[in-house]
Amino acid sequence: MKYIRDTLYGFIKLDGRFIDLMDTPEFQRLRRVTQLGFTPIVYPTATHTRFEHSLGVFHLACEMRKKFDTGDDFLAAALLHDLGHVPFSHAAEWIMKSAIGKNHVDITVERIKSMEGVLERNGFDVKKVCELIRGKGKYGQLLSGDIDIDRMDYLVRDSYYTGVAYGVINPDSVIRRLRFRGNVLGVNLSDIHVVESLLVARSWMMPAVYLHKTTRIANSMFSRGLIELMEHLDMEEFSEGDEHDAVRIFRDSCGLPSELWKRIENRNLYKEGLRLTRKDFSSREIGKVIKLRADPLRFRDIENRIAEELGLNEGEVLLNIPEKPVFMESNLMVLDENKKLEKISKIVSGIVESEWNYWYVGVYSRKERRKLIGRNRERIKELILHG
Repeated sequence: MKYIRDTLYGFIKLDGRFIDLMDTPEFQRLRRVTQLGFTPIVYPTATHTRFEHSLGVFHLACEMRKKFDTGDDFLAAALLHDLGHVPFSHAAEWIMKSAIGKNHVDITVERIKSMEGVLERNGFDVKKVCELIRGKGKYGQLLSGDIDIDRMDYLVRDSYYTGVAYGVINPDSVIRRLRFRGNVLGVNLSDIHVVESLLVARSWMMPAVYLHKTTRIANSMFSRGLIELMEHLDMEEFSEGDEHDAVRIFRDSCGLPSELWKRIENRNLYKEGLRLTRKDFSSREIGKVIKLRADPLRFRDIENRIAEELGLNEGEVLLNIPEKPVFMESNLMVLDENKKLEKISKIVSGIVESEWNYWYVGVYSRKERRKLIGRNRERIKELILHG
């Protein structure tokens, strides 16, 4: 038995089976993969890693097991659920998905299968652990679903380490109020305020932390550097590395990737020259713009085309296009009303709509190019839509 002191939960207790899982290279790698990537550029204390987040999710899984008969495979899945995150995952995963055809969940499942020996030796069912991580089955949704322990931990943990109080929720209170009707997870009408508080917390954390404008600029600079390096890197090998490896690759690079990395390290970031919001596009156009994330090379070509039109060099104009806002919690069932939460709670329906207020396409360049970018708003929009 081992006790590990955690900032949020005090001592977390693990028996020998879970210590064996922790002591694998796959899990120890998470000590070198940060939870929030480049966020310390804005919030210097936000240097926590996916290692402690994984321990936190394991702790909440243990609390969840006191309420539901989830079994030990659920605890193993909770501990190992983030094995597949790549270095600087918020900036890199969309590129990795295109390069190797896998997202972080796919990679996690692959790594768990490669750990079959240690898992089976400790009595865990590898197939079931993988299914739980994919959110399958009755209890999989507690780990990856409409309201899950992964989200509960990262909200509280990210709030604590950034110093942004918006994410302060009480996971124990949420867990106590969850119910199953058959295989359907939900809450009763009298308890929806607890879920509303979680949604409000995440809504406030989006602009303050997860979509902070400065972090988005750093992400875009790293992403462009990685796109430039794609043709020369073994991207599978990159996904297996940690952030120390990624830093070494960028420091050893030449040209644009090296220049962008030096700017990130010295906080000499590009500046926002233009912001295109939801109001600038039709619904169909928004879908088209978001789909650009599926093809990093085309994404780069559009950046280069904009730069060329403005008389700038390649790499002097960068774009940032967020994913479509998704609030899975709004689909949670209110069991005694037999309706989804968003159909009952005006708070939730309002939050889902207001989330679009934080969605925008950012156009970035050097400080001295900001006015040039701003003067060419319509032409840049046309190039984003039509290349």
